[in-house]
Amino acid sequence: MNFKILPLKRPNDILFGLLFSGIFGANPISIDGNFDDWEGISTSHIDYQGDAQEADFYKLKITHDNEFLFIYLNFYDGEFLLQNWNEFHLYIDSDNDSTTGYNHHGMGAELIWNFGSRLGYIYIDGNQSEISQNDLTLRIAPTITSSEFEIAIALESSALTLNGEQILFNGTLLVSEIEFGGDFIPDDRGGLLFSISDSLIDDPESISLEKSNVDDIRIISYNTLNEGIIDIDRQIYFKRIFQALNPDIIILQEHNEWQFIGGIIQSWFPDDEWNSSWTYNDLVIFSKFAILDDALMSSGRTMVALLD
Repeated sequence: MNFKILPLKRPNDILFGLLFSGIFGANPISIDGNFDDWEGISTSHIDYQGDAQEADFYKLKITHDNEFLFIYLNFYDGEFLLQNWNEFHLYIDSDNDSTTGYNHHGMGAELIWNFGSRLGYIYIDGNQSEISQNDLTLRIAPTITSSEFEIAIALESSALTLNGEQILFNGTLLVSEIEFGGDFIPDDRGGLLFSISDSLIDDPESISLEKSNVDDIRIISYNTLNEGIIDIDRQIYFKRIFQALNPDIIILQEHNEWQFIGGIIQSWFPDDEWNSSWTYNDLVIFSKFAILDDALMSSGRTMVALLD
């Protein structure tokens, strides 16, 4: 089986720090790493090129549906990992009042999110509280390095409703390359104005979980967080995800307890015969195909397996 990765191409358009509009329409978006549903959405801002330390912001789009605020962001050059190895910060002024919240770049931000650290803060009534991804129902795709990303934040999150004291209608938004300095999008102080309509928006088209081709091989790679699937309270959620995706190969990381995991996976798919690799540290591979060999790489953190 041969695979070829083709580069993404963009028209050679020359664009300079253009602000198109602060009032954006409502559109259903699927956070799936496929950006086709953004093509018909107007660009909110185009940033100047060449004003960054490393990550040079290019385009920003903003829209929403009934549940989420959606943000599209891409770069002039290079690929980045949004969940790690960066100091990208998102600032949202939820009450559109620069005198409240955290004062930064002409904004009064109620929400600050540090993508690389996967944590943030909300500033409400003079109080600062640390928040996690779950507090925002934060969704990001892709989860690998990329030159473009789509982001969703729940409209009913405490950061956007000010702990339930408002319904978000107008706000401002800013993304920075690092916390202080580097590139901003937009560059102008005060952020980019956006509005949330109260119209009812149709849900996005459902994504089929069926394979596009029956001969495709489906792989799940999952960091299960320590005992992971062995934890009876979490096991039902893993089972639902794995059975829905019906993989051919399962790759687990951070799985410290390996004694029972093979039986659990087999019980979820009783009509299939699953083969398991040796467990290296916290790494293990399960496969519907025979495992001919496996080994731990020299780093001690990576393993490989040869499948038939």
